[in-house]
Amino acid sequence: EPTAEPTAEPTAEPTKLPIPMPTVAPGNPSKMPSSYPTPEPSSDPTVVPSSVPTSMPSALPTPAPEAGVLVTTPDWHTVSEESGKQTSSFEISLTAEPLDTVYVNFTSLGNTAMDPAWVKFTFGNYDTPQTVTVSGIDDSIDQGPWYKDHIDVNFTSADECKEGTRDLPCGQYVAYNGFDGTNSADGKSLRMDVNVTDDDTAGVQVTTTHVNTTFDNYGDALGEDMYGIRLTSEPRYDVTLSLSTDGRFSYTDVPSVTFTADDWYTVQYVTVTSSAATGRRPVCQDSLTREPAKYKQKCAELTGRKDVISHAFTSSDPFYTDATNSVQDVKIYSTVFYDPVLPPFLSTAKFTTLLNGVLVTFDKDTVQPGGAGSFECVSVLNLTVTKKTLGTDWIGDGALCSWLSASSLKVTFGMGPTVIPDDILHLKDGVVQSSNAYASLFAMNQSITILGPDKPTVPTVTFNAPQAIGVCDDLTLDASASQGSGGRDMTFNYTVKCSNADACANVTAVLDEANKVNGGTGTHTVTIPASVISKGLKMEFKLTASNFLGEMTSRTTSVEKLGYPAPNVAIQGGNPRETTYSEELVLRADASLPEMKCVADSLSNAKMTYVWTELTGQYTGSLSTTNPRILRIAKNQLLATKSYEFQCFVALTSNTENNNTASVVVDVTQQPVTAKIAGGKERASGTDQALVLDAGDSVDPDDMSDEWSYVWSCVNKTDGTVCKDTTGGQLQIQPNTTNALARVPAGKLYTGTYEFSVFVKKDDRNDTTSTTVVITAGAPPVVSIGTLSEDKYNPIADSYLRLAGSATSSGSIVSTEWTQVGSSVTGAFISGSDMRATGVVQLDALTAGVTYTFMLTAKDTFGESSYSTVEVVMNEAPSSGGLSITPSHGYVFETDFSFLSENWVDEDLPLSYKFVYTVGYEGSWTPVADAQASASYDALLPQGLVEDNYTLTGMTVVYDYYDSYSSATDTTRVLPVKYSTAQLANISAALTTEALELGDPEASMQIMGATHKSLSGGSSDERRKLMSSSEEAALRTTLLATLKETYTVSDVTEANVDSMMSTLDGIVNAPNDLTTATAIDSLLFAKKLLRVSVDSEIGISTTGTGYVGTALSYLLLSSMFNASDVTSATPVSAANVTDTLRFLSMAQLYGAYAGIEYTVSSAMIHSASAREEAQYLGGDSRGMPGSNVKVSFPSNFSNAAKLPVSGNTYVDMRVVTLDTDVYTAYASYRNSGNTVASNMYGSSTYNTDLNSAVTQVEVMDEDGNVFDVGGLDPAEPIYVTMQATEPIDTNFSGWKMEKICYTDGQVLEIDCPLGKQTYTCDSSLGGVDGTYFLDFTCPGVVPTCMWWSEDEGEWANEGCSVVNYTSTNVTCGCTHLTDFVLGKNVSTASFDVTFTSAPTSLPTPVPTSLPSPVPTSPPTPVPTELPIPAPTPAPTGAPYPMPTVKAGLPTKTPIAAPTKVPYPAPSASPTSTPSKVPIPVPTPVPTIAPTASDTVAVAATVTMDGLDASAITDDDIAAIKTGLAEVIDGVSASHIIGVTVTDASTRRRRRSLLGTAATVSFTVQVSLSTTTFTDASDLVSTVSSTLTSVESDSSTLLTEIKAAATSTSNWDSVTGVSGTTSYVVTRSPTSVPTPAPTLEPTLEPTLTPRNKGSREASLDAMVYGIIGGVGAFLLAAGAAWHYKRTMRKHKKYALHEDLGSGLSVESFSSQHLAIESSESYSIDLESSGNIAPDLETSGYAAPSPRAPARPQELNVRVAAQLEDESFPEVPFPLCMPEDEMEGTELPPSAPPHELTGELAVLPPSARPQELTGELALYEDQERFDSL
Repeated sequence: EPTAEPTAEPTAEPTKLPIPMPTVAPGNPSKMPSSYPTPEPSSDPTVVPSSVPTSMPSALPTPAPEAGVLVTTPDWHTVSEESGKQTSSFEISLTAEPLDTVYVNFTSLGNTAMDPAWVKFTFGNYDTPQTVTVSGIDDSIDQGPWYKDHIDVNFTSADECKEGTRDLPCGQYVAYNGFDGTNSADGKSLRMDVNVTDDDTAGVQVTTTHVNTTFDNYGDALGEDMYGIRLTSEPRYDVTLSLSTDGRFSYTDVPSVTFTADDWYTVQYVTVTSSAATGRRPVCQDSLTREPAKYKQKCAELTGRKDVISHAFTSSDPFYTDATNSVQDVKIYSTVFYDPVLPPFLSTAKFTTLLNGVLVTFDKDTVQPGGAGSFECVSVLNLTVTKKTLGTDWIGDGALCSWLSASSLKVTFGMGPTVIPDDILHLKDGVVQSSNAYASLFAMNQSITILGPDKPTVPTVTFNAPQAIGVCDDLTLDASASQGSGGRDMTFNYTVKCSNADACANVTAVLDEANKVNGGTGTHTVTIPASVISKGLKMEFKLTASNFLGEMTSRTTSVEKLGYPAPNVAIQGGNPRETTYSEELVLRADASLPEMKCVADSLSNAKMTYVWTELTGQYTGSLSTTNPRILRIAKNQLLATKSYEFQCFVALTSNTENNNTASVVVDVTQQPVTAKIAGGKERASGTDQALVLDAGDSVDPDDMSDEWSYVWSCVNKTDGTVCKDTTGGQLQIQPNTTNALARVPAGKLYTGTYEFSVFVKKDDRNDTTSTTVVITAGAPPVVSIGTLSEDKYNPIADSYLRLAGSATSSGSIVSTEWTQVGSSVTGAFISGSDMRATGVVQLDALTAGVTYTFMLTAKDTFGESSYSTVEVVMNEAPSSGGLSITPSHGYVFETDFSFLSENWVDEDLPLSYKFVYTVGYEGSWTPVADAQASASYDALLPQGLVEDNYTLTGMTVVYDYYDSYSSATDTTRVLPVKYSTAQLANISAALTTEALELGDPEASMQIMGATHKSLSGGSSDERRKLMSSSEEAALRTTLLATLKETYTVSDVTEANVDSMMSTLDGIVNAPNDLTTATAIDSLLFAKKLLRVSVDSEIGISTTGTGYVGTALSYLLLSSMFNASDVTSATPVSAANVTDTLRFLSMAQLYGAYAGIEYTVSSAMIHSASAREEAQYLGGDSRGMPGSNVKVSFPSNFSNAAKLPVSGNTYVDMRVVTLDTDVYTAYASYRNSGNTVASNMYGSSTYNTDLNSAVTQVEVMDEDGNVFDVGGLDPAEPIYVTMQATEPIDTNFSGWKMEKICYTDGQVLEIDCPLGKQTYTCDSSLGGVDGTYFLDFTCPGVVPTCMWWSEDEGEWANEGCSVVNYTSTNVTCGCTHLTDFVLGKNVSTASFDVTFTSAPTSLPTPVPTSLPSPVPTSPPTPVPTELPIPAPTPAPTGAPYPMPTVKAGLPTKTPIAAPTKVPYPAPSASPTSTPSKVPIPVPTPVPTIAPTASDTVAVAATVTMDGLDASAITDDDIAAIKTGLAEVIDGVSASHIIGVTVTDASTRRRRRSLLGTAATVSFTVQVSLSTTTFTDASDLVSTVSSTLTSVESDSSTLLTEIKAAATSTSNWDSVTGVSGTTSYVVTRSPTSVPTPAPTLEPTLEPTLTPRNKGSREASLDAMVYGIIGGVGAFLLAAGAAWHYKRTMRKHKKYALHEDLGSGLSVESFSSQHLAIESSESYSIDLESSGNIAPDLETSGYAAPSPRAPARPQELNVRVAAQLEDESFPEVPFPLCMPEDEMEGTELPPSAPPHELTGELAVLPPSARPQELTGELALYEDQERFDSL
């Protein structure tokens, strides 16, 4: 603080700073003091220096004495490092009176401390001895027993003296600054020697000298231990300790530890581990045995032992070496932990009943090496060692192993196994381990003899042979589908009996030769030439088949040779064959034309007729067929226990007398009943709850009419006794009248575990099942799981199981969770479904052959929990079979290739076989035929690719009864044939025609496949052109027609849909070679096929889905959507694309459960289809495969979208992207004067380019009914993220250009990225003349969100807006669902102008170059390490006259520093306590005289884009009034007055449309007594809301104006409204004016009141000047501003004036403005200056002003409150940077506010800032006149 007395006038000489003494932290004095203390300040006020000497000099000069120092000290100081143990001391004084104060500072080498560290001598105490205590400084370094230090004495003084201020002349005093003399006591040096006794000892501490480690029974390290190390003293150099053990079976985790001077005292820990003292594993090798009783866990190698860890030093510190130091050894005590159980031992290895595997069991549970699912057996078995030293494939090629339980391993043979009973199975060493958590031992040296099966399977012979053959036909007997082989070749033996024994000899000879092939094992298929069979011969063939275990069986079939040519016909499968009531029966007849080579006749055509009949008459249902060869009898049509005989009659259509028949007996076997208890396999219930047992879900698959009977029983599982109730009697289960539902009343059972069983019976069939119920206390939630519909489930891809659970409670259920019990399966549930009551299991995560237990747990609001479980049995797929394709090579169209699938094994018969192929080695599979009973099939295949050596890969897919499947592959080569153009077309047509006439649609599709593959050529990357484009187009059109005809005779099955989609894909794979008509027909066919697959409830496979995606991609590139081929059918085709994709989604989701999603990803189409319960749609997100597209639904979407479904109803979501430009606006196509579609949907009035794929989003029910989703809350829209086709420019800085306007009318050219732009300078925009800055924003390409409007037939954007975007992705927020796309538009140019006054002539006052020091307090007792100048607490607001001193020479009388700007006179008295008396300010300006009228008025503007102001007529003005009156409620045309239209094309500061625009200004004036408006606020609210709506949608206003106008020519070009404003012109009447202003004080004190001295008095005058100046300024501003420049929306027009170069802002907020002035004067409105930007409302000092090159404006809003006296809360700071003003200006409708409040003077320490700003007032001329 300044002193109380006035300061002296400033001298011309600059002052310097004092240098204070350094200080150190308490308790740790500096070792090397480096400076001196500051002088003690004067306690008296400073005085004005005198201009004349205060005393006369003495007459006789006195001789000057000599400087001297007297030190009393011992020869040696001896001290100790240990605090307080040993110290020393000395005394010091001066021998002569000094000129000035002398500071004596003591220093050492850093090991000795002096207290005090310095002393001070003045002329009053210079000869008084001062005592200094010497002590040692404690460190942590070992420097030996003792070491030396010394103390130096240093002198500092200003050595200044002013005559007249001392008793004697200055010459009589001595200078001591820098004294370096000797000790006056003995004449010796002033340096004093010190001996320091060291208390530190170098050494190493360890936390323990022994550690304990353990290792397991196997010998591996188990338990570890650790010890810590640290040093005992700080090292001078790093110390490294190397660690070593005396054995290789104990080891540390680090080889060494290193300590530094920073961490020497920190303990570093070493971890020690040990293993058995041998490298053998397991350690006890001699104990290995196959017999558990002889196994030994213990041996000598496992006995305990001791190891030692030693340490060695490495350091440059002489106190830390092996020679000078040592570390204790650490002993290691190692102990073995023996396993609590022995390792697993093999118990049995036995062939399975089906002979296709070996079941291996262990004596205990294992860790199941290999994991869940199937894995290669090499993981657990030693496959190179068997009894017979067989090869590694002795279990077959492709064999797999799986754990059926923790102790049961199944080995499933691959193709061609050779293992037989009595072979030895060897376990892999070191793999199988006990599941006990503490087990370490592995099964070692384990092997076992493989036993034969308990009951081996017996072969089943299945003949595929005709019952009669034509006279010229060979006879083929095919038994390839026979079962019971065990996965390896069987032995076949054919014999025959004939009606004519002599004629049978030749047939027998053929059979004998067949029996000799394959090394005497025979063959399953034999062909007997026609030449060896006599006409009319009846033959009975017998086939005996035996497997490798010698099990055999025989079957016979009879064949007759006809005496005439007849079609060949045979029904696949056995005869008789079995089926059941609940199965679909499929009978497939193989038929072919008769051979005619042995007769003189020939066939006129290939057409054949098929007729199916049932011969017993018991079946009266439909026998109609689609494919004439296949008869399908729906399930539940053939009654159990009945036998039927079906016959297929086949005749030549041209001559039905040439016919043949085949028949088959079908026995419908009776199926067993299945008992089921609802609720779960095990569940919990409470003692306070009634237990309900329900067996009503028991199943009779034959649906017989007999009644069910039920018998319930209960067993206590704890002791196996009959259940007793709480009275001690036998528990009475109370069945209802049907006995299906039983009940145990509440309170009848104690807590415990009970098993309830039910025996069900129907006719002579019965079954038993049970459920376990755990009774707990109370009433926990009731958890139940529904019964399962199938006995087994398949662990295959895209297979799911829905577990329907439920939970109820007397409270509320707060959580449900599904878990899997008893195995380590992960990912079994679809994400999210495990936390719902109904869970969905991904079956491919489970293992075939394993039974799983799933548990549903529920918790309620009472904290109670309960559970229920269900068991799921997993099916095993067929195994051990293979595929062979013959011949190994052939030619397209010329070779029939035979597929043979054999030796497949499964327990769930019958098997069916499907054959597929792919060109090359991998890719999409194309079926050659549907699944069938025959294991062989002949097919025509397409040519291969030259890069694959024309290889095709064939595959057989083998299904069991439950449709679980396996596959095998083989390859062949299909070579091309160089047909001529005509030959390819003709051979294709001929072969497909023949196939269709034969009733063989599958052959027709094979031929079409070969044809389109030939069109595509012999390589994958170039097409072989066999004909001109027009001829190829014609052939593709023909192929499509053939495909459509083939469809009419094809059953709708999954395989046939795949095959037809594959064919369609091949037809359309060259879009440029498709005619528009063919493309349209192809799309319609795809749509039809998908719709039929949905209606037929077959869905579509992943393969078929892929073909649909690629086919549609080709069609989207076809001429169907090309500009040159656009027709009126194009919009229909677009709709067909949508319909086709919708049917695809429905087909994919057929039979799906909640949470399941399927995708499609092709070149042009990406799709995701998902099913979900409506209640879980909220917050759901769906992404696209191969795309960045994502759709996110808002929370509670089902309710928000008002979907007409319940919460648990399935809802399907479909999201599709079309990555194509078919939606881009094409050139218009005109036909007969009609403009048709310019894009896929139709024309668009939006002049934008589309910049993304089209994204279709639909929500529909399971039947495909699309929900109309719209009207969502804009705050919670649907977010659609789309990927931009072309990158979006996000380098916005490249759009910004800066220019300077120097003169009005100057035309600036701006080089924008999209081309040059121009701007005409006009300074009147800002209300002043002169230069201004122009911030120009160039036009840029920006994204828009658009959607397809079906009603309007065009792209629209209302209801969709851009949320955010990057260069590649745009997220749109939309309130409805439809098709979405990104638009690409060009933004309009915009600009900002900045008007800035010229820089001030003088710079802003800033502090002097060095801060003025305040007189310091007494120096700190401890010296600082570095001299620190003592600045003022905060920079002063301006240079202030404060006392300063010269460096090194303190003065009592401060010398004022010079200043650059004169300051007010110093205050007359010191500052005292702040006063609470506020500074008086005037009250607000009074209002105008009260009004008598009730008229209120609102002025408004509407800026219309495209309107030409120069063309407006009086008729247009009248139309505007009428139009406005129509859209503003409660207003008529007579209320609209003062309508003007002015040009706005070049007057926009924010945005220039660079085109025509006009501003319509008008006033709405109404009488409150004659209208419904209550006051001016009500009117302005109505006008404002109406204009806001008009700005969003101007169509209504423009329509009304056009309707009222005589001519619409001026209004047709208006494109919209871009800006509106409205504000009150006339308010409601006032009654009493505001009182006149007074000078009464305000109610609040000033922020920093003072006792007024001359400076404060001057400031008072300044404050009043400011207040008056502000008032005058307001009036001047109101007179100067023009109405139009003030009121334009989003613009700021104001008078820019500086408030004066000597005026500075101290602080401000919404309530006050604090200003400081350097002199007393009124505000100078004409001066100018720079300002400091970014001022904050807290009043903190802002940074220094910016350079005058680009000054920034500071806006100050000063407005007048004209309605009441109160000072309102201003909603934003009165002062803020212009760039922060955006969006914060007062709305035009808000009443102006007057600036009131205090103008307060802040302390001089605050840093002032200049105020250069605009004082803005919303103009009202009447108000200004009255003011």
